[in-house]
Amino acid sequence: MSLAAEVAPYIATVLGTGFATSLVNGWMNRRNEARRVEADARRTDTEAEVTLSAALGAGYERLIAGIETEREELRRERQGLREELVTAHSDNRLLREEIAASRQEVAALRNELGAVKRDLQRVLAGKPPIGDWLTE
Repeated sequence: MSLAAEVAPYIATVLGTGFATSLVNGWMNRRNEARRVEADARRTDTEAEVTLSAALGAGYERLIAGIETEREELRRERQGLREELVTAHSDNRLLREEIAASRQEVAALRNELGAVKRDLQRVLAGKPPIGDWLTE
């Protein structure tokens, strides 16, 4: 038995049956309206939670897609850098070989210049040259 049903006889005795019924019905209506409002609020909260979950899920999926896209771009960039590094190592090796060949040429030219210089000093001293550089 509800509280209104329990209290109704006492109110009827004091205030009269019609007024008591009206008062109890009003109280019951307000209580039912409060329950409806509370149920609507819960339903609205649930709908808001579902909407928020969907929005967060979509945002999360977009975030993951963005991360995957960024990861793929970084992978391609890293691959390009690796290729550049391989090319640079190859170029570096070729440059070292060219430098070594140039150093050998410089050493040969220095030796030849040294021989020419010695022969020139011999000629200036009145002696015959040793090398055949004059005939070249």
